[in-house]
Amino acid sequence: MFFRKWWAELFTPQLRILFIDDSVPDQTLGAGAPRAAQILRSLSESGAAVTLFPVSKASSSRRGPYDVKCEHGGSAQSLSDFLKQQHAEFDVIIISRPHNMAFFNEACADWLDIQRSKFIVYDAEAIFASREALHRQIRGNPLLKEQADEAVRQELDLARAANLILAVGDHEARRFREAGYTNVCVLGYAVSPSFTNTPFGRRANFLFVGPTDDQDTPNSDSMVWFADHVLPQLRAVLGEEVVLSLVGKSESQDVIKRKARGIDFRGQLLDLNEIYENARVFVAPTRFAAGVPLKVYGAAAHGVPCVVTSLLARQLGWSHECEVLIADTPQAFAEQCLRVYRDEALWERIRTTAFERVSHDCDVQSFDRVIENIQVLAKARRSRA
Repeated sequence: MFFRKWWAELFTPQLRILFIDDSVPDQTLGAGAPRAAQILRSLSESGAAVTLFPVSKASSSRRGPYDVKCEHGGSAQSLSDFLKQQHAEFDVIIISRPHNMAFFNEACADWLDIQRSKFIVYDAEAIFASREALHRQIRGNPLLKEQADEAVRQELDLARAANLILAVGDHEARRFREAGYTNVCVLGYAVSPSFTNTPFGRRANFLFVGPTDDQDTPNSDSMVWFADHVLPQLRAVLGEEVVLSLVGKSESQDVIKRKARGIDFRGQLLDLNEIYENARVFVAPTRFAAGVPLKVYGAAAHGVPCVVTSLLARQLGWSHECEVLIADTPQAFAEQCLRVYRDEALWERIRTTAFERVSHDCDVQSFDRVIENIQVLAKARRSRA
């Protein structure tokens, strides 16, 4: 009798899933939103009944490639109230990002049956404490090693209530396993590659895709650094008409001030195909970050060769002169940009290798299989409840 019940539950087609994140994922905003959109797409296509609860922003004018019910959130208190009133409606609760996991833990502190009766998935995405430590170091105000280690420990401890932890890459997964977690799974990114065919000689300029809407974010920092220290070297060699096309929402005054230094602001664009078709080189001079750079995946998936920092190369697991060109100092970064900008053979080799790699690393079917396996685990737990 129990076996029949377990078997029936395991293959019941629909799970009721609550997905908790900052906002409705807008793929034009970056900062992990494209990956969140792909998770929701995969869940909704699998037949699961998915409800999205945005903790920070209750609504968005843009939706992604998914069909889910959206609750009106907007605050940690509204999340707490919703969980206490509606938790019985869900089999699975997926919480994305550490601050939301902290809100969830606090909301459930006096309602332990929520944690005990649900399959809890913590989508850690990245170790954000490590990013903050890098940021402090760049600003000349580094944390002591003991402080940095404690910040990471506290962030890892947020996952204690989770039945399953999702990490965006092998590096993050290893950090959780080293902390004693055995229930860790890697869920990267899903992208459908579309190799652009515009020849080398008909392309011009450099490209960056990502929002620079806050002063003190990795994207804004990288654009200021590039505009101040790298772009002048490129224009001195290639001519003043060479610019960096910046695609994405931009409200950072530090970045906007660099317009006269060769940044061409293109704003938010829903369709990036034409941008990728006309760009010769994609740059990602990111100096502090966590997770994996989805922006580099996007460029590589469209056949635009990338120059990146060693930080991003490590996150990707990609190599210099193979999938990307790598540099960290302004002079070295400019040299690598000039190399691939002027050398057609190098340009073709890098973009072809990167396209093949991203086609493997970000395969949609592989991504969907991980989502499917998560649901199998959740159904198995539901059958035992």
